[in-house]
Amino acid sequence: MSIYRSNPITLNNPEVSIAKGRGKVKLLKRLVLLFLIVILVLPYLLYWYGMSVWQSRPMPAHAILTQAEAENVWSAVGGVGAPNLKAVGPWQFVLYFGCSIAQLEGSNRKCEQKYAGFLPVILIIEHYQQQELINLPAWQKAIVSSALVIWVTNNWTIDQVLASLVEVKPEYLPK
Repeated sequence: MSIYRSNPITLNNPEVSIAKGRGKVKLLKRLVLLFLIVILVLPYLLYWYGMSVWQSRPMPAHAILTQAEAENVWSAVGGVGAPNLKAVGPWQFVLYFGCSIAQLEGSNRKCEQKYAGFLPVILIIEHYQQQELINLPAWQKAIVSSALVIWVTNNWTIDQVLASLVEVKPEYLPK
C-alpha cells in the first residue's frame, strides 16, 4: 500500500485540488503564450534561415526600360495604374498568400493592388531558382525563394524589377 494513495490529507483536501487546478491553468496559459510567440516569430525565423542558407543574391538587370516599355511590361503582368513596388516583410509575405488563396475562389483583385509589383518579383525569383537553386531540396528552395522575394522587394526599384523581368522572360515585353 502506497503512502500517496492512502494519504487522507491530499485525497479529500479541496485546497490541494484547487492549487493543482490553478497550476494546470497557469501551465495552459504559458503554453498558449509560447505558441503565440512562436507563431508571431516564425516568419522572421524562416526569412533569416532562407537568407543564411543561400548567400548569393540575384542581381538586377543592367538594361534600362523606357517609360513606355515599363508601362507595357507592367500591364502585361497585370499591374494596374502606374508601375510601383511595395516593400514586403515576412508577415506581409504570409498574408499575400492568404490573399491569393482567397482571390482564387472569387474575382477579387485586391491582392494585385495591395501587393503591387509582387508578381514580377515572383517571376524573377522563379527564374533565379531554376538557374541557381537546383541543388537544394524542395523545402529549402521554397524557404530561400520566399526570402529572396522579400529581399528583392526591399532592395530593388520597380524599374530594376521590370527590366530584370524582361531580361529573364522577354515575352513580357510586347513588340
